[in-house]
Amino acid sequence: MDKFVGSQIKDPIAFIEGLGLMVVMTMGNEAYIRCPFHVDSRPSLCVSLNAPIFYCQSCQRGGHLSVLKRMMDDKDFGEDSIEDILQGKKHEKGQPKSIQEEEKRAITVLAKMNIEDYDSLPAAEDGKYFRERGIRLDTICDWGIRRTSLFLVFPVFDSKKVMTGLVLRTLVSAIEPRYQNQPKGFMRNCNLFGIHKFKRNGHRFVILVEGPSDVIKMHQESFTNTVGVFGSSMKNTQIDLLRRLGNDVFLLMDNESSGKEATVRIGDQLTDFNVFIPDYNLYRSKDPGEASYDELSVILDSPVPYLKARLDGVFSNSDKPKFRFRK
Repeated sequence: MDKFVGSQIKDPIAFIEGLGLMVVMTMGNEAYIRCPFHVDSRPSLCVSLNAPIFYCQSCQRGGHLSVLKRMMDDKDFGEDSIEDILQGKKHEKGQPKSIQEEEKRAITVLAKMNIEDYDSLPAAEDGKYFRERGIRLDTICDWGIRRTSLFLVFPVFDSKKVMTGLVLRTLVSAIEPRYQNQPKGFMRNCNLFGIHKFKRNGHRFVILVEGPSDVIKMHQESFTNTVGVFGSSMKNTQIDLLRRLGNDVFLLMDNESSGKEATVRIGDQLTDFNVFIPDYNLYRSKDPGEASYDELSVILDSPVPYLKARLDGVFSNSDKPKFRFRK
């Protein structure tokens, strides 16, 4: 089992069946059971098959599977702190809380997270999420990625290397939205992820990608001229930051329908820049985070001017959304 969850639970299915719970169905890398903490006619408790974590879509309880066992064993488990629950620590007994308070646990942990909490979180280590993307342990450590049982925590820095906030990426597909900002009031889309490590190093372009993992993988592959936009569009603040980095921009969004929509949306915003995009005949991976160094090199050595691609109808094929130029 993945080291980053710090667990000896090798078979999540066997573990939950040992608790007397029955798997009703599986979908992809997740198993669904009826939540033991409330009436659950439709199975809403999701257990990851890749890591020993659970999350109930109805009552919003979640955490490490060892936490699930203790919650079932001890009626007074409610006195654990949110941080202890997320990190799977041993609890201290106390008076039971109401069901309503219990149901707010997953939301409360987000509300309580602050930049000051960052140093107390354990390192993310070399988990499945990173291995699938080819991100090495030394890279994870260098970028200071931390974790809870439910989230990966990415610190966000400005160009002066001052931490401005945290971005939490859920490890459980049932938790939406997938990316969340902390502390309250922090606006990730007013930042460019990775700007504190940005270096041109002789590269022509400023490469724009979508998410933190894409940025980290690109830097690991020596493309240190990469920053991330945290999504599929840009704020004026981000465009101003981009202008300081360079005028030649390569949009390397995800290689799927939503990624192509993002390319058009951002390309239309960057009217003052020389914008380039990939030749999609050469771009074979799902996203830049999964592409090899060789594939990335070929893509970047064969830039396609964005405006030419628009005029040539690259984004108006029958199997892709059609777009109009903005007036």
